[in-house]
Order: sequence, then C-alpha cells, then structure tokens
Amino acid sequence: MFLLFGIQEPSYGEARDCSHYIFYRCDGIGAHAFYRPHIMVLESGMEAVYYRRVDQYPYGRGFKNTVHSILNADKVIHEYGGYGKFFKDQFLPQKTGAFAPNWGWHLLGGGFRARLLEEYYSHNGIENARLWSWLTLYLGHFGNEAAQAEKADHGTVDAIADLMFFDWAGKVLFSYDGFANFFSQTLHLKEWTYQMSYDPRNNRLVNNGQQYWLRVPLTDHFSVSMLTGNMHNSVSFTVNNDYQQQWTLGVGLKPEAITWKKKEAKSNATSYSIMMAYSERDNPIVTAFYQDNTNLVTSAGGELDEFDDISKSRKFIVNIYPKWISLNEKKLGMTFGYLYGGYFLGFTTGDAPFGLVAHTGAEDRFMDDF
Repeated sequence: MFLLFGIQEPSYGEARDCSHYIFYRCDGIGAHAFYRPHIMVLESGMEAVYYRRVDQYPYGRGFKNTVHSILNADKVIHEYGGYGKFFKDQFLPQKTGAFAPNWGWHLLGGGFRARLLEEYYSHNGIENARLWSWLTLYLGHFGNEAAQAEKADHGTVDAIADLMFFDWAGKVLFSYDGFANFFSQTLHLKEWTYQMSYDPRNNRLVNNGQQYWLRVPLTDHFSVSMLTGNMHNSVSFTVNNDYQQQWTLGVGLKPEAITWKKKEAKSNATSYSIMMAYSERDNPIVTAFYQDNTNLVTSAGGELDEFDDISKSRKFIVNIYPKWISLNEKKLGMTFGYLYGGYFLGFTTGDAPFGLVAHTGAEDRFMDDF
C-alpha cells in the first residue's frame, strides 16, 4: 500500500510549517527524519525478526497463524482456557507479562503513532488522513503479530488481544485532541525510532525496532524520563539547559529468551541495559545503548531455547540521527556498534525505507539459518 501510494513530499527546506501539529514535525532533524509511513510500517512489522535472515523467516506460517487466530477468535480463546483466563492474562498484571506491552506498546504506542501519521498525511494534503493512518499502522501491527506467531500453529490469543482491542482502542483515544495534547505537552511523548539497516552480506536487519520517549519535568533543569520499546527499556534521569539541550542517563531490564509454552510466547530471562542520549527538545540526536549478556532473572522451571535465546550476546549500539552529516544536501544518520559477536557500521536517511550497514560477522549460532 505505502509503496504504491506515491506521496510527493516537499523537501525539508521547502516544507510548510508543521509546528501546529501535536506530534508531527517535518524539519528532518533527529528522529523527525523517520516520521514516514513506509519506515514506521517496516520498523513495527520487522522488529520481532531481530537478527534472523529476512529471506528465510517463516512469514507465511506466521501470517497463516495470525489470520487463523482472528477468524477463529472464540475457538482459540476457549482452547487457551476461556475468556476469564484470556482477559486475566492479557489485560491484568500477571507473570506472563503480556499486559505491559499490550497497554504500553500497542494501546499507547500504537495510538500515538496513528495520530502522528494522521498529521503526516494531513500535512501532505492527503484526503481521509485518519483512514490512511489507521490502515498504514494496521499493516505494521499485523506484520508484527505475524512475525511473532511463527510457532502458534493452533492460534495465539496475543494477536487477538492486540489487533482486536489494544491497537484499535489506542487509535480511538489519540484521535481526541485533549488526550493527545496531554501526552504531548505534559508527558512530552516522542517517537525515538531505531535506524533500521539492511546487512546485504548476511541478509539480515540490524538495529531495527520502535521505541517511544516520555519525560516528566521535576524542575526547570531536571526530569525523570522513560524510553521503552521491543529492544530496550529504561527509566532515566534527564538534565537540560535553557536552550532545551538534554542529556539523559538510564538503566533498565529487557525480557529475553523467548520460548513457547501452552501456545503462547513467554520470556524466561531478563538482562540489564544502560542508555545514554543527547536530545534537543525531546528529539534524539545521539543515543547509545549497552546490553549485558548476563541473565539477572530466570523463571522457575524455564527451558531456554537456543534458537530463541538472544540474551547471551553483549550489544553496544550508537545512533547518530540526521543533523550533522550531509551528502548532496541530504541529511544522513549513522549507526555503529557491536552486535552478536561482530562490529557494524551503516548510514541511513529518511528518504529510504532502511539504511545500509556493513557487518564483520557474528557468533556461529547467530549466523546459522533458523
């Protein structure tokens, strides 16, 4: 849909003022450069692929399982244990942990991005901007569920909860200006997307995923903030000066070692991470993430699946967002670091659906085809 749609955007230098929008910004600086439909669809739809080969990932199987879940929702829920267990596990705090991404990433994150894309379409003169935004985001949401449902041969209640409630409800909530303004002005909600890049040597994606930022000011110069997404979670402390330049340090835990039990994906281990960032008016300019390979928490009786366990590889990723680097008057982003036993370096631009990266290789178990 987004490839055939063919939106003709004005260049950043000629872009009409967009400061009146609640979330959308069109200056092409920082993460704003990636406020594009095709990038958001790929980032959300492909983040669950992690570092697996994109040409051999079982998308068809995941697509079939997701469609089966939606078309046979009542049957899948009863096989799961009934509506009581379904609502308890998906909507309330439980050991499965499903409620956190459901409420946080799907309802709030999905609704926020739907409003952002609606403003993007409006800015570019597209009629029925809300409809296009909802369709675009549902394309990404469905891709995300399909990527996670490769082993859900009998259906997955997670896809039912996300696609039939949380993703939809979030879009409705953020369609109200008062609700959206509260998150924008009071909580400083922003999209801090990764810079997804393609590694042609290994036919894999590097640095892919979505995350969003929230900040609550304590004083004029100090704030408590949070950055959360599929690849990183942290609670942070932010310092800023009078020119709205911000420096952030955060620590957090990240679920790892995904295994399948009782037809649902569960995390059996957690590793810790550290984040540092320089941002301007809540817009990231430089971010650095470090994730340790030590499992701090292992669920009782949990069985780790080597092919799904991505927690035992130390990661260090630096993102320099478009601002300082230019080529032919085009602002470029840069990403580099250490990932899965090898070093990588790449460049990105908001004009392309993904960047290109060179990677030295990885540990054998990550290089093997799944």
